[in-house]
Amino acid sequence: MNGFSKLGMDLAYSPLKHVVLTGAGSFGLHSRTDNPYRTRYTTSLGGGLYTMVGKALYLSVLGSYGIAASRVSYNGYSALDTLPGQVLTEYRAAYRPYSGQLCLAFLGEGVSGGLLVRQTWLDVRRLTRNGGPVGGQATEYFEPALFLRFGRRAWQGHATLGFSSPNANMRLGLQREEQRYLAANTLMIGMGLVVRPHLLRKSFQ
Repeated sequence: MNGFSKLGMDLAYSPLKHVVLTGAGSFGLHSRTDNPYRTRYTTSLGGGLYTMVGKALYLSVLGSYGIAASRVSYNGYSALDTLPGQVLTEYRAAYRPYSGQLCLAFLGEGVSGGLLVRQTWLDVRRLTRNGGPVGGQATEYFEPALFLRFGRRAWQGHATLGFSSPNANMRLGLQREEQRYLAANTLMIGMGLVVRPHLLRKSFQ
């Protein structure tokens, strides 16, 4: 984890009962003084089904497809370079993420929470290291998370705690240094604001 490194927005709309459409976008917020320095953008569209089990238990299944690109650069002593010493190394990638997600949540009065389990597959279109191709890459990630929402009516706070772990078999083609930057286990901590437009309109009436 490298601090608050990403800003994003998620949209959800239900055109029919039990049907939901989603859209999302995010980009990195790293300073150029960071080592490693990272940039990334991701956009995705998706959809799925949801239902209520009883009065307070929410269940949904979603899928999504996106477009993403990332860059990681750092100064360090690299065993992968022909010249010894501290060098600037830069990885660039372009890929298409596919995700499947299961959500189970308890909807309470003022406080709600639940579990998200997401599996993400990456269709890597390009991966380079200092301009040259990299032979292997992690292409499958398991991403469970717990979330909590608090607040009433149109505005709610949102907090998330989870992790992202690559499939161990996908790391076999990577050097140890490449595993650190391209296929590392990542702790995910998120905070956000949820706006519910249909309730927002009512608050101004």
